[in-house]
Amino acid sequence: MGGMPAAGGVGSPLVGRDSERAVLRAEIEQAWSGTTRCLVLGGEAGIGKTRLVGTLAELATEADPRTQVAWGQCVDLGGDGMPYVPFLPVLRSVAATLGEQGLASALGSGRADLARLVPNLGPPSEESSMGRSRLFEAVTRLLEGATEQRPLVVVLEDLHWADPSTRQLFMYLVRSLEDTRVLLAATYRSDEMHRSHPMRPLLAELERSPRVTRVAVPRLEAGDVQRMLEHLQGEEPTPETLAQVVQRTGGVPFFVEELADREPGQELPDTLRDLLLLRFEGLSPGAQRVLGAAAVGGVRVAHADLATVTDLGPDELDKTLREAIGRHLLLADRDLPGYAFRHALLREAVADDLLPGERATLHERWAALLQQHMDQGQADSGTDAGLAVQVSHHWYAALDLPRAFEASLAAAEKARAGLAPREAVQMLDRVLQLWPRVPDPQALSGGDKASMLERTGDAATTAGDEDGALAYYEAALREIDPVADAQRYAHLLITHSDPDYEASLSRLNQALELLPPAEVSVDRGLALAKLSKWHALRNNPAEATDLALQARAVARQLGDLEMESWAVQMLAWAATDVGDYKATEALLEQGRQLAEEAGAEAVLAHYRMLLGDLLFSLGRFTEVVELGLEQAEHAQAWGVGRWWARASATNDAEALIALGRWDEALTTAKRGLAEDIERLAFAMLSMSRATVLVRRGDPRAADEVADLDRLGTWFTALAQHTFQLATVRAEQYLTHGDPETALSTLLAEAEKVRSPTYANCAWPMLHALSRAIAAIEQDTAQRQERAREILASARQSCAPSGIHRVWDSVLDAELSSGEDALSRWEVAHGELVAPGVEGPVHVRARAAYRLGEALLAAGRREDAAPLLAEALDQARALRAAPLEDDIVSLARRGRIPLPGVEDGPSVSIGGGVTLTPRELEVLELVAAGRSNGEIAGELFISPKTVSVHVSSLLAKLGAASRAEAAAIAHKKGLVRHATP
Repeated sequence: MGGMPAAGGVGSPLVGRDSERAVLRAEIEQAWSGTTRCLVLGGEAGIGKTRLVGTLAELATEADPRTQVAWGQCVDLGGDGMPYVPFLPVLRSVAATLGEQGLASALGSGRADLARLVPNLGPPSEESSMGRSRLFEAVTRLLEGATEQRPLVVVLEDLHWADPSTRQLFMYLVRSLEDTRVLLAATYRSDEMHRSHPMRPLLAELERSPRVTRVAVPRLEAGDVQRMLEHLQGEEPTPETLAQVVQRTGGVPFFVEELADREPGQELPDTLRDLLLLRFEGLSPGAQRVLGAAAVGGVRVAHADLATVTDLGPDELDKTLREAIGRHLLLADRDLPGYAFRHALLREAVADDLLPGERATLHERWAALLQQHMDQGQADSGTDAGLAVQVSHHWYAALDLPRAFEASLAAAEKARAGLAPREAVQMLDRVLQLWPRVPDPQALSGGDKASMLERTGDAATTAGDEDGALAYYEAALREIDPVADAQRYAHLLITHSDPDYEASLSRLNQALELLPPAEVSVDRGLALAKLSKWHALRNNPAEATDLALQARAVARQLGDLEMESWAVQMLAWAATDVGDYKATEALLEQGRQLAEEAGAEAVLAHYRMLLGDLLFSLGRFTEVVELGLEQAEHAQAWGVGRWWARASATNDAEALIALGRWDEALTTAKRGLAEDIERLAFAMLSMSRATVLVRRGDPRAADEVADLDRLGTWFTALAQHTFQLATVRAEQYLTHGDPETALSTLLAEAEKVRSPTYANCAWPMLHALSRAIAAIEQDTAQRQERAREILASARQSCAPSGIHRVWDSVLDAELSSGEDALSRWEVAHGELVAPGVEGPVHVRARAAYRLGEALLAAGRREDAAPLLAEALDQARALRAAPLEDDIVSLARRGRIPLPGVEDGPSVSIGGGVTLTPRELEVLELVAAGRSNGEIAGELFISPKTVSVHVSSLLAKLGAASRAEAAAIAHKKGLVRHATP
């Protein structure tokens, strides 16, 4: 795991890689200009990936001699993960280069968090629930700080062997490093990527990132193989030899090297495995013994460890090692110090060739040696957790199951403490697999199987595997007798409730029934608080309030300030359910004071989230954004700046959309989506992004909405999210002139509006519904009437107050017609531009447009002109193309000049005949089957003027009737939207 590997060929040239070199140069150029890049090289074993990343390092240094290149290599432990081991040499190298002053500047308080991985940085931070987020943040800051002095290349080899924590940290860096001179590079074996390989999801995520370039390294062509042989053998190969080498190696460079290095006259082996073993079989017995021990030990082994495992004296060991190095099987690794196999394929071939007894004995020796290192606090080759995982792996491979059981337990604890929860799950899984195969597992583990299953579920929860955690908890419940051990059963039901609404209610109520009625306990308080939250989420304010009051009473009896803060926040949530925002604000302030007194940062984070929702309900969008900045400052001080940035991004993005700061909203969503966030936050940020793209008429909107349909399965039980999803879908249909489908999309969701709980999400949905109703033709009057009834009921449930009063006025205007429309739009527009009303800005622009339309219909062209100009300015500022098109079309029909808007062009139809822009507008409406009166209303002119235009059109087209004129118009392509 030391410095730059020397593997990749013995003096072999880099041939046939011109296109790959061009990609390397392009990535370096972008990265050194200040744009973080990630290069992922995939290819089969032996294809030359290591040679290419070595070339990358050379080219990067040529481009800027100050460049630092830091190398790490993943370790093959047969599926067991050594947490963060590939990153350790990278972090040590970068930290050493920065020096004390640079470290202080880059890390600040994060130095203690990074010391969890790099002990020589000083005392590590204490364990906390946010430990892993703090660690990832510290690593990111370290790399950012390094690039302030020089460009940085970070190479991780053999990512297909990476442990889960390494994969997560790598993806985190890809997402989080912005505008830095960092070039991340990774290699992986494409031939290892079977369907269930754990790296497949990582590759899929990398594929979506614009910072990532993936290169599939191909085999060499025959001409390249010839050039390689010429270099290696010093002469041109005969046609027969070339053909044989090409056929046998398939153009894989490593195999070409092996064949080129065979003894003169030596027969070519039948298989590639035999080819790899040729060198091994030619060694002395002592050298074979050393190679076998090294192969079991790993790709790289320390000299002292190899001496212990082989039990050879110094002279004999040196002699055998020189022999192995001379045969190009091993390379000296000065950083370890120790030895590395020239290629991982060589190690695999040697290990596979061992007899079962030999292999088991060597695993046992390695296990005992590494256990001794761990007992003595020696973890030179990795973290304590990594060493513990190695011990477990070797005892398991040695078939010593009791020791493997105990070692796996120890490794799980080390992994948990080392901020590697996924590796902890792997080790605990092994414990569960061994449970029926070892004597007295309960005595060995210090607990029963239910405890072990719960412990594994906790590790899975920490690792973010919600579904996996639930499966472990369910299995634990099946191990407990709910009658004989009721309190324990209840505790498990409460602390690990199901994410499904109905299932969660059932489990929590069952738990309360199992607890002693008169008992005042943390379990009872927690169950009541959780039930309150679920009822609040499902618009049951009375039940939520009652349960929250009970939870607060329990918290006060226990003197538990943190629990009391949660209970008070649930009361605030329930107050929101009935639209009592003053009570909500007062209760939230109580909750804040209790959380601060308790020093409960997580509870304070929840308070700020609810406060953001309240401020949004009151239309105080700027304050929502300011609160987001305050949240980020708190998180930065806590050492989890990026984590909190993503946690607050959903509220921030929605507030920025309301304020009309759409570019900032897209940036906020992009940054949030780049993080490793939980599913609901990911879906909400995706909806914010899709909303802006739909309203802008962006070509990417269709794909975004299609992705939302897939994400929608994550939150079918939560109205907050289904309302938003229905809204963005419907707005897309309305943008494309399909109000019928928009109406169908919205009705089922609108019927779910029963209270003000999700009014922030309900009002935009109801606005879209009112637009759909107003746009539908009158021949669907019966369905329209039902839609109006649903809309009226939903509006009443939303209890208009705060910004919601403005929405109510807008809906009244959208549903109005005729003379009533003018007064309704005057009220709506007036409220939207009133002092203190910050938005929603896109609705304000639409209200100005619709008021201008109503004024035109009333013949008040001069009054309409400034409103349409106002609407156009706002639409252009938002880059809301569909709305801008509507405004421009209306202005042209009403003959209102607007800045930057020209009349449509006249069109020549041949024979010296030209149609004016107004005649084209009339012709389009004639082709749509409109009467003169309808055309007059549409174009804001008199029926008599329409008659004059129609007569002129018939004459110019040579048509005897309106129907014939419509047919000619379609034939000549003069009609854009109408149907014949």
